Amino acid sequence: MFSSRRAFVCLFLVLQICSLQASSSLSSGKKVSGSDGVSKVHLILPHKANATATVPVNFTLTYPADPQITLAHPKPLVLLLNGASVESFWYSRVIERLAKQRFVVASSDYYRAFPYKTRVLPRPGCRQDAIVDVSARLINTLYDFIENVTNGDLGANREFDFLRRANLGQLLLLSHSLGAFVACDVLTGGCEADASGNGSCEGYTPVLNKDGRDVVIGVVAFEGYITDTKGKPKEIALPDGTFVLYLAGQYNKRARDAYRRTHKSDSCASYVSFHNMTHYGMNDFVSPPESHQVTPCAAPIPTDDPKFTTDAATQNAGVDLIADIINAAVSVREQGIKRAVDFLDSLADQPRVLEAIINTDCLRDHAHSTATSEEIDQE
Repeated sequence: MFSSRRAFVCLFLVLQICSLQASSSLSSGKKVSGSDGVSKVHLILPHKANATATVPVNFTLTYPADPQITLAHPKPLVLLLNGASVESFWYSRVIERLAKQRFVVASSDYYRAFPYKTRVLPRPGCRQDAIVDVSARLINTLYDFIENVTNGDLGANREFDFLRRANLGQLLLLSHSLGAFVACDVLTGGCEADASGNGSCEGYTPVLNKDGRDVVIGVVAFEGYITDTKGKPKEIALPDGTFVLYLAGQYNKRARDAYRRTHKSDSCASYVSFHNMTHYGMNDFVSPPESHQVTPCAAPIPTDDPKFTTDAATQNAGVDLIADIINAAVSVREQGIKRAVDFLDSLADQPRVLEAIINTDCLRDHAHSTATSEEIDQE
């Protein structure tokens, strides 16, 4: 279903320096400190890369630290699908912000052999033999673990009780660059049609919830989309009840085109672009002299201004706003919460927002179709 994965990887390929230190087994996670109000567990999970090879992959589960938190309406589980070779460490702020908003967020660092080298990559001092890649199959790996926790060998293991704070029957894909390319393909059924021949699918099969529906309910896509052979966004149609939220920095024009082509099919699509952001605007701030949002081993994107700079306060505020938009979109979709609708409808007035086209009507329609009148607007 991907028209040109190699072209997309070449365009968005980045390399990251450090590897996630996770020294646990499947049966016992390593709990580490997060920011205030957030806890984390590091795991190494067996990932079936193909019919004959299973490899270990580092996962981190980030969740609200307060053990007393219970929700009448648990929020969907979130899985980060990284940009190519951008390690999950560089998404820490958006992940932790979502956890403080009562999401459980899974992230991973899936290393695969470096497929090819370019004029600028890999950079000196960066890992030369492998990159953090992305695979739809990571969804299966995560849910195999969840099944083991909830119904299998780990059912009595209390350290994973926090998973029950999430709605495990719903999965939101938080994605960036190549990860968003893959996430959109998953949402639209592309990986099911081309699971074996697509290196980013790796034999992915849909995970079904208790109602027999695919657990993937939506995609947040920061500067990533399904493209044609020329790298232009393709028209896609989303399954009923799902949504995509396209996000972009100030230099990207194609994310808006991706929104337009998705909305054209009457799918539930929205779009927000931001001031003071480049292709790496969703990542954590990089200290000087690399104060331009590009993570340390990253390949600058040709469409971004090479002279772009920012500061920590500006970057942090922008990342926080991304998390707040995601939280509001989910709140509208799941419960039709009015103040979340108002927040999204007023995004265009936010000084950090360049443009906002939010389809709150289709999100709210889903809330009314899945909740009683007493459950609407009652957070």
